[in-house]
Formats: sequence, structure tokens, C-alpha cells
Amino acid sequence: MDTRRQFIQKLFAGTVTGLLAQEGFSASGIAYPALFKPGGQDPDWEAIRSQFRLPEDHVYLNSATIGLMPTRVLDRIWESLIELQMGRYGSPPGLHDSIAKAFGCAPQEVAFTQNTTQGINVVAQGLHLKRGDEIILTDQEHAGNAIPWLARAKRDGLCIRILSPEPDDDRNLENLEALVTKRTKVIALPHITCTTGQVLPIQAISEAFSARVPYLFFDGAHGAGSLELNLKSMGCGFYSTCGHKWLCGPAGSGFLYVNESLLSDLKPIFCGAGSEIGWEASTQRQSLGNWKAGAERFEYGTQNKVVQAGFLAALDFQSEIGLRNISNRLRELNSLLRTKLQALEWLEILTPSLSQQHVGILTIRPKEAMRRPAFVEYMKSRSGFRVREVQESSLQAVRISTHIFNSEKDIENLSSYVSEWKP
Repeated sequence: MDTRRQFIQKLFAGTVTGLLAQEGFSASGIAYPALFKPGGQDPDWEAIRSQFRLPEDHVYLNSATIGLMPTRVLDRIWESLIELQMGRYGSPPGLHDSIAKAFGCAPQEVAFTQNTTQGINVVAQGLHLKRGDEIILTDQEHAGNAIPWLARAKRDGLCIRILSPEPDDDRNLENLEALVTKRTKVIALPHITCTTGQVLPIQAISEAFSARVPYLFFDGAHGAGSLELNLKSMGCGFYSTCGHKWLCGPAGSGFLYVNESLLSDLKPIFCGAGSEIGWEASTQRQSLGNWKAGAERFEYGTQNKVVQAGFLAALDFQSEIGLRNISNRLRELNSLLRTKLQALEWLEILTPSLSQQHVGILTIRPKEAMRRPAFVEYMKSRSGFRVREVQESSLQAVRISTHIFNSEKDIENLSSYVSEWKP
């Protein structure tokens, strides 16, 4: 208690920079472990793992829900919180530039959001659509993508059509072709399904349908941080993602990409200070000026500087490791897990096996439907492992997601636990 009281006293007695350095909270003042092995070519995954505060008796395998934050991100959040309490508010400089650089787009095409669902709603509620227009979804949606489009369809008399993804990219393109009609205005698909972790071929989809379907939207909740992304070259019109999963950033962070050619097609439904250029509300005149030129028009009101700072720190951390290295590591651990589990004759692996169709998610269940509820309970009951039940699409399955803080030992321990179950 005395230490805490002394810290608070120092907080209000000195400058934030001096205080943070004195207390050891400044990221610039901490010597973090090197992230690469000697020579600088290969990531040191043990050193990277040491950046996360992992309980020794707990194996975390649920980054597809909430990713863990490395210590340098936590330090930056703390540092920014103290700065805020010293009256230093406002978004960190270069926020949109950093996002654009990391994901291959222009700064004016980026809006900072609180999560993937917020970005989805900006698009789903803001597009110019009329009664009878068609929207294509999948039967493997997270509620965050399905509900906004279903709500818009119910309100305005739109038609929803459903794609059932198959573990074959060519077949999926054929099935999508069969669904597209002259009334199709939106294709809104997950980049990576939340159910099985299947990576859909969004660049091929964009190339095949961009000339006929005005709006191509992708739910990127599981894309950013697990795949190397270049949003411009992928050809999509809109892409929404979050910082709290694979990017290992704080909850309450994310971004929406809007191709600059489509900005005028997207009406800001929610707006406020910061989204416009000029307004007046007086007894003599009431007017609203133009929206901001870029996607920042979809941001409004007071922003959480602390969350934004943590998001940028997470981007810096992953950029230092290299997004390609991260993606390769996720596939490496995923493939190791698959190899160990596919030897169990009673087990069914729902995630496609082709390397381009999976990254860090593996979804499993017993082949016999009647045994699936018992298996799900078995996997949820072990406190030493954190996985996720997949209730979507009535799969009655278990989703395992591996990340850069996981190890081969984690995979071995989980595999042993799964193999001990008696079907």
C-alpha cells in the first residue's frame, strides 16, 4: 500500500516522462528480449513467448476469441494512461499512417473502430440499397457479420442468399457464381470463418465478381494478425477487423478499410465531432458542411487514446517479428496439431487441410454426432486448457487456435489430453 501511495504522490508531483522512467514503466526504458536468434534471420519463438505473461499451469488456445497482449503493449497502455491523466489527450500521431503501412492501403481509406462489428455496421447500414437488392452471406457466419446484414435486410426489404463453403476453392467460386444474379449488390463473406478457420479465396472472389457486384465486403476478424495482408491488391471494397484477436492488441480497437472509390457510396449513419468539415446551429443559420474527405468521417466523438496507443504498440511488435513469419508460425503449429490428432480414428477435423485454406485455427469433433456434446464438455471442463466451443451452424465442435506465444509443448499436452478421451 505504501508503494502504491508513494507512486500516486510522485504521479502528481513530477513530469510523466520522468515518473515513468523512474518507475520502470516506459517502453523506451525497458530492455526487452531480442525477438530474433543471433544472425537476425529466424524469430526466437521462446524469447517471443517470454513477452507474454503466461501461467505455468494454463495453456491458452483461444486467440480467435481474445488474443493475449505482450508486455510491451501492456507497458505502452499503462504509459499512455498516465499521460492521459496528466492532461495529454488526443489520438497518437500517425495512427492512420501506421495502419495503412501495415495493411497495404492509403491512410485516407482507414477508419479506426472499436471492433470488427462496428466496421461491419458502418458498411451494412450505410450502403445505398433498395428493396429487392440481394446480399450474399455464408452459413458459417459469426453473429457480428450476420446480424447487421439481417437487420438491414429486415428493415429495407432486402434478400439474403447463402453460400455454404466447401473445402475446395474452385468449387466455392462455382457455387458463388450460381448465387449471383443481376440483383446482387453485396457479397459479404468472412475472410476466415469463425467456425472452422477456413480461409476463403477473397482475391479470387474479388477478381471474379468485382465487375458485376458493386460491393465486396469481407469480415476480417481473423485475417489481420494471422495473414500478411495487402488490402489494395486483394481487390475488396471494404474490410473490417479488430485488434484484440490475432494482432495481440487491446479490446476496443480495430479498423475499417474503405476503398477510396467507394467513400461516396457509404452514408455516415452515426456522426459527430470529427466526422465533418464545418457546421453551424444558431438562430440565424443551421447547416452541416461536407464530410471529411477520407474514411475518418466514420470516426466521431472522443476517442480512447489509451486503446489506440496499445493498438499501435501491437502493430509495432508484430511488424518487428514480421507478419509473414507470424503466419508461417501459426501454420506450423496448426499443422503439428493436425498431424497428432488425425491419428485418432474417432475424431473428425473440420478445418480444410490445404495450406492456403487454414492458418491458426483447427476445429475438431467426434465423428459420431451423439458423442459430440460429451466431448465438448470434456474439453471445456479441463481448466488447464482454454479452447472454444463452436455452437454456430450447429457444429457441436471445439475450436483450437494457436498463436506465437504457444509452443510445441502446448500442442503435445493438448494432443495427449484429447487422445485420453474415451468415445
